[in-house]
Amino acid sequence: MKKQITKTISSLYLHTPDACLDLATLERFRCLLTECFDVELLPEKREEEWVCTLMIEKDIDPMSYTVSVTVPFREIRIEAGSSAAVWEGAAYFLSFFGTAPKAEVAKQSLVCYSYAYTRNIRENPVDNSRIIPVFRSEKETEMLPADAAHTDALSPDWLSGLIIGEINLAVCASDASFRTASALVDFYASVGVNCIWLCPVNNRDKIGDGYTNRGPHTIDFDYTATHEASDGWTVVRKFIDYAHRKQIRVLLDVVSSGVMVGSPVCAGHPEWFLPAEGKIRPFNWENESLQKWFADMIVENVLFTHADGCRCSGEPCGAGYAVWAEIRRRLYESGHKIMLMSEYPTERNGVFDMEQKGIVGNVPSPFLNGTDLAESVRSGACIGIQDKYENGGTARYYANCITDHNGPRSANKSRIQMGYHGIFAPFIPIWFFGDEFGQATAETGRVYDSPIDLSLMEVPRNRFFFEDVKRMIRIRRTLHDVFDNYPADHRDANIVSVPVQTADHSVTPINGYLRYSDRRGILVIPSIVDGVYGCSIPMDVLPCDAASQVCITDLVTDHVVVQGTADEVPHLLMPLFKNRIGIFLIDVLPM
Repeated sequence: MKKQITKTISSLYLHTPDACLDLATLERFRCLLTECFDVELLPEKREEEWVCTLMIEKDIDPMSYTVSVTVPFREIRIEAGSSAAVWEGAAYFLSFFGTAPKAEVAKQSLVCYSYAYTRNIRENPVDNSRIIPVFRSEKETEMLPADAAHTDALSPDWLSGLIIGEINLAVCASDASFRTASALVDFYASVGVNCIWLCPVNNRDKIGDGYTNRGPHTIDFDYTATHEASDGWTVVRKFIDYAHRKQIRVLLDVVSSGVMVGSPVCAGHPEWFLPAEGKIRPFNWENESLQKWFADMIVENVLFTHADGCRCSGEPCGAGYAVWAEIRRRLYESGHKIMLMSEYPTERNGVFDMEQKGIVGNVPSPFLNGTDLAESVRSGACIGIQDKYENGGTARYYANCITDHNGPRSANKSRIQMGYHGIFAPFIPIWFFGDEFGQATAETGRVYDSPIDLSLMEVPRNRFFFEDVKRMIRIRRTLHDVFDNYPADHRDANIVSVPVQTADHSVTPINGYLRYSDRRGILVIPSIVDGVYGCSIPMDVLPCDAASQVCITDLVTDHVVVQGTADEVPHLLMPLFKNRIGIFLIDVLPM
C-alpha cells in the first residue's frame, strides 16, 4: 500500500471569492480554526503558501458540499451549493482534521494529507425504515418489572426501543384529516420514530381543539369524513393497522378532564358532571357510574382500533389511578399488552408505565441550566415524581418531552436538544412533529396549533439538521446493547458523567456523558459555544485493562480518530461549533 504523504501546515491564506457567502460563517470558521490549530493566517495570498478557500458554486446542489485537500497544490477547498452547505463542510473539515487523542486543550499542529469527501443529502438521504424494531405479537412480548418501588408492576418490553413523535392531525396532516395521515406514518418510518402519540381525535364540533371535545365516545367528523361514529372509529383502526405494518405503534390521547358545555352526554347524565367552568363541564369522578362508563369507552376504543395504549391527558389528576387501573386490567385480560403514559409525574402504582413529563425542573430542560444529566440519572434528581424526602427515578422508564405541545418549540435546530437530551440520553425521547426538521413556533406561541411548513425540508440549513437527526437515530437504532438498556431501577442506567474542559476557562460547559455496554461505549459531548473541547474517557467503566486495544471512531465523520492501547488513548480533543455534539464510538477490540 502506498504510504500517505502528510504535511504540517504552519501558515495559510483563508479567503472566499464569493460575495454570497455569509461572512459570519467565514469569521466563525476563522476563529475556530485558529483556536484549534497552531497556524498563522496570512493577510494576503503568497507563492508557495497554503490556501484555504470557502466558496459557493452555482452548479453544485444546494444540499451538497465537498471538502478536499490537495497536497501537491497546497490547497484546502470547501465548496458547496449554498451558504448552509459551506458551513457543514467547514464543520466536517474541523472535526476530521482537528479531533485528536490529546490530554491538553491546547493548539495542535494542522497536519493534512490529500483527501476528498462529498456529501449530498438530497441524493443520499438517511432512511431508517429498515432498522426500526420489528413489531412483535402480544404472545412474543415479554413483560418486564417496571418499578423498583412496586415489585408486582410490569411493562411491555417494547418500551425499551421507543422513540415517540406527537402529531395533531389538524396541523400535521396535509389536508388535516386521516385521508392523508398515512404520509405521516411513512415520514416517521424513514426517520426511525416507532411510536406515534396521536392527539385527541374526538369530536371537536368545529369549536373545540381536541383537548376540548364532546367526549371519549365521539369521533371527529372532519378527521374521518363520515358522520357515523362506528365508521369513524374504523378509519382510526385502518390508520393504526397501517402504522403497525410499518413497525410503528400508536397511542390514543384520552381526555379525562370533562367535555364541552352543551355536549349531549351532559343532558343524558347530569350526575356525571360538575358545574361548568368556562367552556368545559368537568367530570365528577366521585360518580361510580361515570367511572364504569369511561372505562368501558376506553377499553372499547383501544380494542377496536388496535391502539397500543393511551397518553392520558391531565393524569393522574383526572380519572386517577383506580379508573386507569381498571382499564389496564381489562385490556391485559383481553390479551392486549398496552402501555399507559400519564401527562404528569405519578407514583406509578402499577398503573402508568411512564409519564410524558418525566423530566422536571427548569424548562426547556434542567440539563441546560446547570444540572448534570448523568448525575441526575444516578440520583433521581429532576426525574419523575419528587417529594421532600427523596428524589425520583426508581422506575424503569422515563420520558424526556423535548417539545411540550402546550408551549413553544424548544428544539430550534439544536443538536444538543435533539441528540444530547433526547436521542442519546437514557430516556424515551418525545417531540412534536416538525422538531426534527427545524419547524419554528407560530405567533400563537403554542406548538399544538402552529401550522407545519413541510417546505422547510427544502431549505438547506433545515435539511442538514434533519439528516443529522436521522443519523443520530440510526446510531441509537444500531447500537441496541448501549441504548435499549433500561434497568428496573432507572438510577442504575448505563451512563457516567464526562467533565469537559475548554481553552476559554471562563466558559462553563455542560458535561458530556458516556453510555456503555459490556464491550463498547458512546461518548456524547455537547458544545454550548464555538470552541475546542477536551475530555478524559472513563475507561474504567469499559471491559478493558491498560493493554487492551481500543478504537475511537468519530461517528459524525465516520473517521477513525485513533487506535491503540487503553493506556495510550485516555483523552480526546475536538473542535465543535455551537449547538452541535461530538459523538464517538469507543470500541474495546477482542484480544
